Amino acid sequence: MASLSFDSYEKAVKQGAADPKTIKVIAKSMAIPYPPLALNSKLPEALKTKLKDAFQTVNKAPGITPDMIRGYGGGKIDGYDTRFSEEEFNVAAEKLGLLTDDLKGRILAKAAER
Repeated sequence: MASLSFDSYEKAVKQGAADPKTIKVIAKSMAIPYPPLALNSKLPEALKTKLKDAFQTVNKAPGITPDMIRGYGGGKIDGYDTRFSEEEFNVAAEKLGLLTDDLKGRILAKAAER
């Protein structure tokens, strides 16, 4: 079994689709960010700053509980990192780009040899 994300692996284990006793995790990549929230570049800088601050501190806002903060796919998260730069995101995207259709096919073919 191969997983694109450790979240996917953990979800498969929870759903009983994968048995962690029979699967050995051999590698984990660097953290790969979930899809980003984007701001329109034409927004005034003051509004961009206000929005970034609101997302960065939403976990401390009055009336907000940890169960209310959700990420990609509805999963619970600790908060949002508005300081994650475009350059950092691009590094992760470039690494994901290495997983070509050809490579995926070779991985599946190798797994089918068992």
